[in-house]
Amino acid sequence: MAVDKKHKGKGLEELLLVDALRKLLQVSDEVGFPFVIVDAKDGAKAFYEKYGFTAFEDLENKLFLTIADIRTNI
Repeated sequence: MAVDKKHKGKGLEELLLVDALRKLLQVSDEVGFPFVIVDAKDGAKAFYEKYGFTAFEDLENKLFLTIADIRTNI
């Protein structure tokens, strides 16, 4: 997930993330997965951490967020 450089800083990143998480939340009711994993590239780790994602101890750029947390916060 990314936003073109000319559109960065306009809040589109957040809108894309929230939209994706809402869709994943709906699908999780049918499929039953417990969390979402992202691969943070090009310095995006801080962005995901701002929204509650947690890095795996041994994989710094792989972060996760539980479906339960998504359900609570969105």
